[in-house]
Amino acid sequence: MPIVIPDRPRLANASEKRVLALLQEQLADDDLLIVGQRVTDHEKDHEIDFVVAIEGAGIVCVEVKGGEVWHTGTEWLQKARGRVKTIDPVRQVRQARYALRAFVEADPRWTQRRPRWNHVVVLTNSELSPDFALADCPNWMAIDRNGLADLGERLRHLALTQKTELPLLSATAMAQLRAALGGRGLPQRDVVARALENEDAADILTEQQAVILSAVQLLPRVEIRGGAGSGKTFMAVEQARRLSAKGQRVALICYSHGLASYLRRITAEWSRRTRPGYVGEFHSLGIEWGAPQGPNENTRTAETAQFFEHDLPATMLELAAALPEGRRFDAIVIDEAQDFA
Repeated sequence: MPIVIPDRPRLANASEKRVLALLQEQLADDDLLIVGQRVTDHEKDHEIDFVVAIEGAGIVCVEVKGGEVWHTGTEWLQKARGRVKTIDPVRQVRQARYALRAFVEADPRWTQRRPRWNHVVVLTNSELSPDFALADCPNWMAIDRNGLADLGERLRHLALTQKTELPLLSATAMAQLRAALGGRGLPQRDVVARALENEDAADILTEQQAVILSAVQLLPRVEIRGGAGSGKTFMAVEQARRLSAKGQRVALICYSHGLASYLRRITAEWSRRTRPGYVGEFHSLGIEWGAPQGPNENTRTAETAQFFEHDLPATMLELAAALPEGRRFDAIVIDEAQDFA
């Protein structure tokens, strides 16, 4: 059975369903059968009932017409469901073939010489005389109901016997054809798209948080709790910005290196008027005041625990009490306050 695209094709009528079943039975495993291929150029929208790509042969575009079909000598007519209408299946499939070929060859991934392209009309219910021929549709370009039993082989024979120097369809060309028909420059899932989506959600969230911050502005001390991703860091940063904008000297502090680095990057973009007086780690603030460096905090020992959890905070309390008025803080905003517990 050939490779069929799409996996579950949607067909317009019983004639197309019949042709699909026949081609699935008759084509080889390496052949490609594309159902309902649409292509648009500057002139019109086209649709090809079946694009058959046969490895070692060529590409054939197939237009299927059911019902009763005949030619008056000047035009094609079709009677279906009791109604007669004028059709032009040859022109229809020919134009679609050239539009599709142009689209494929414009794809930068297509590196092959032009292979053999053909088009045929399949009349599932009608019968043509053995000597049928039109100027734009020779006998071999139209397959009637008597030719359905070996439809796949007829398509292969058509490509193989084409009097041309164009190459037969190679496996590489088959792969490139399939890639080209899959589209190019398609929008992909990426980090930027996800970030923008998250940013849109954050805009809504931050409006709600801004209401909370406005409501608590008269309270001298506030603790905000919430799960991971609930926006606590944003509220801490925004509160520090608001207080600084009011002329207060603010310390925006946290416990970890990574979070401190993030907070510094955020606030570095702010104007001087809204930037906190200090942004960084709690312990670094003490060292800035003159406290000792202490042991290497990356090595967890009883000594480091004693220094950072007891000795340094006690030293910082003493140093803070001795700070001159201009170096003291009017407000302290702590992010991830649970780390200090």
